[in-house]
Amino acid sequence: NSIGKRRHVNYSHGAANSASLMFRMLPLDVIGRCISFVASSKCRRALMLTCKDFSKICNFDEMLQLLNIEGDRDTGVGGFILKCDTKESAVTRLLPLVKAGNVAAIHMMGYIRCYCFDDVDTGVKLLRKAMKMGHIRSAYSLGLILRDSFKTESNYMLEYAAERGFLPAAQELYDAKKMHETFGPKELTAPELQKLFEPPCLNSLLTRYYRNHKSRICCWNPLCGRWAPQKLTLASSSSRNEQQSCPILCQDQSIETIINELHFKDNSNVQYTHSSPDPGCSTPKDLRISRMKMCSRCRRAKYCSKLCQVYDWRSGKHKRECSLL
Repeated sequence: NSIGKRRHVNYSHGAANSASLMFRMLPLDVIGRCISFVASSKCRRALMLTCKDFSKICNFDEMLQLLNIEGDRDTGVGGFILKCDTKESAVTRLLPLVKAGNVAAIHMMGYIRCYCFDDVDTGVKLLRKAMKMGHIRSAYSLGLILRDSFKTESNYMLEYAAERGFLPAAQELYDAKKMHETFGPKELTAPELQKLFEPPCLNSLLTRYYRNHKSRICCWNPLCGRWAPQKLTLASSSSRNEQQSCPILCQDQSIETIINELHFKDNSNVQYTHSSPDPGCSTPKDLRISRMKMCSRCRRAKYCSKLCQVYDWRSGKHKRECSLL
């Protein structure tokens, strides 16, 4: 519960000349402590419309760092990425939160770089930073993305997430017996598995991008937005030009500078240093999205993860169509 972990927020920016009586009478640290419990994007927007003083406070790094941008896991309501967002507008809107050290924003930005801009190198750097800040889902995501390129790091990331009780990572590593010993004999239903997916607002953006690029192989789970290239080829010149035009690289700071500046916001105890890559993948150009895994029965359905495969079966979708493919 992010609210239960609220830390003290120091708002010593001064409001002596504020037109608001409350801001003139109450100490700013008291006001800051109260509004630090505003966690959702919806509540933040409402607070910003209250007065100019609250609007300024809501844009402080301390507030942006604590903001919950993932939204409801079932409906997607409250997600920071809107249905009208393009990949460029999503990056532009996420950038202030990334600079503030919002770990969920760093995670989402990494996904968008990997899957919408074909810039896997930058995306992986962002996900590694989120993982070092204690974000277990980023470690799991790296385990999937690096499965073909950096096998050793991929296994490390999956083991890291599985040891901390993240079920999707354990599914990739454990057999059925160990899964029952670790998580109990009760199997999760499809709605329960759905809560383990990426935020709906992020998956929706990835899906919109995939629909405009049919040269990709998309995960057969309809609620997942991950894809893989049909052929393991290096990025084309047009794809590289697209990477260079991304707003995150056109700001005053480069992505490397932003990632380095996030170091002082790292409050976790994670001890991880990325060493040299696996043999045979010694250059950055070999970094790519990993291939999909196919259903062993019909050999037609393809999935990015064990979680998506299990969900698609237990939801009944692939169970009905498998024998017909």
